[in-house]
Amino acid sequence: MRFVEIKSSEQQGVLVLRRVRLMLMRQRIALSNAIRGHMAEGLVAPVGRSGLQRLMATIADHGDDRLPAMVRASLIVLGSQLQLVNGHVLENDRRVRATARSTELGRRLMEVPGVGPLLVSAMVASVRWQGEAGRDHQAGRPLSAAAAGGRRALRHPLCSAA
Repeated sequence: MRFVEIKSSEQQGVLVLRRVRLMLMRQRIALSNAIRGHMAEGLVAPVGRSGLQRLMATIADHGDDRLPAMVRASLIVLGSQLQLVNGHVLENDRRVRATARSTELGRRLMEVPGVGPLLVSAMVASVRWQGEAGRDHQAGRPLSAAAAGGRRALRHPLCSAA
């Protein structure tokens, strides 16, 4: 039988921070796709943030008569939701960066090329390193198979960093 290691309250907080970020990113993508989808009936913009910003400028421009008033009012609601979610994502990213830099291990891991605050926060919160745990069989190796397929919190950032 495999026992689950107990995470500290700080580790749990970092994991919740990461899950909230993932949820906010999904909401941002959904809102962006909804705005693009509704606008595709009459206006099309290039892919990416700049294209979406052009659509948002068109929505905000009340002098542009290509959009009916009812459509404009509905899309303004989606645009305000998108701005709110973007603000939350930025604030969440600031917290993730601060958390990643708060420990010596996090600062050392961020010196590795391609390893950023998101991956560092996932590793520090999810992996129990031997130096901090009981049995020291091989120094520097995690006690659990953290990079294996079982840990979703690590699998996504590790694959993205590769």
